[in-house]
Amino acid sequence: MKVEAAVVLSLSLLTMSVQALEVDHCPLPENIKNTRGVFTANTVSREGQWVGTVSSVRTKDGDGFSAEPVKSFNGAIFYSANPGGVSRGILSRCMYSTHKGEKMDLYYRPDVRPELAVRLLDLKNWKLQPESRAGLQTYICKSKQQGGCVFAVID
Repeated sequence: MKVEAAVVLSLSLLTMSVQALEVDHCPLPENIKNTRGVFTANTVSREGQWVGTVSSVRTKDGDGFSAEPVKSFNGAIFYSANPGGVSRGILSRCMYSTHKGEKMDLYYRPDVRPELAVRLLDLKNWKLQPESRAGLQTYICKSKQQGGCVFAVID
């Protein structure tokens, strides 16, 4: 009986700590809004916003803003703060293309400085890249499923 109560208590505490995590992921292309060249999407928690602009030079359309909707998700980049680890780092950006092939990057809650520390979740979608000359460890996610490039904000 005591063992059963301890197991229930442990599971309850674990559930509470998981519920306290702010979990998010790169938004689906159809959930990204373009308002005069500024691309936005709600975060899962709705406590912030994804924000970005077209990152490629706009030679064909002059200096005007991109009116194109987002067509496809290209990937997400995470930089690890610890060698060999995914428990703490920075989500650099989520990368997309518009219908005209323009490259667009979304940044997670850019109003928060310094950048929020995150940890990766669902590691099957995050692939470790070869280490940079500077020793930077980078993970890339290219899952096109909603929630495929999932992470949690940590303190």
